[in-house]
Amino acid sequence: MNFGERLRSLRTQRNLTIIALAEQLGVSYSIVDKYERNDRRPSFDVLKAMKDLFNVNMDYLFAYTDEKMFSVSGLTPQQQADVDNMIMSYKKLNDSKHSATISDI
Repeated sequence: MNFGERLRSLRTQRNLTIIALAEQLGVSYSIVDKYERNDRRPSFDVLKAMKDLFNVNMDYLFAYTDEKMFSVSGLTPQQQADVDNMIMSYKKLNDSKHSATISDI
């Protein structure tokens, strides 16, 4: 699998059209089409938006791994699932809550 195939797979899993994905990423339909055909590479900002939208790590997005989230060695599957859930919950907080959460540690 390559980047374009991975992007198309993620988009279809979310039931997004190319137009809908383009709107969410702030690019044109033709740009997303070129990404999926591997005719063009996205900027760092667009890659970050894709990563956040699909809730995956960059290695997964680039099709370097089939692991959607980073794993920490030595954790049981349940512990890794707990870490993944905490990360997803943290990402859902708005910026002001991020600051408050960090300062409370």
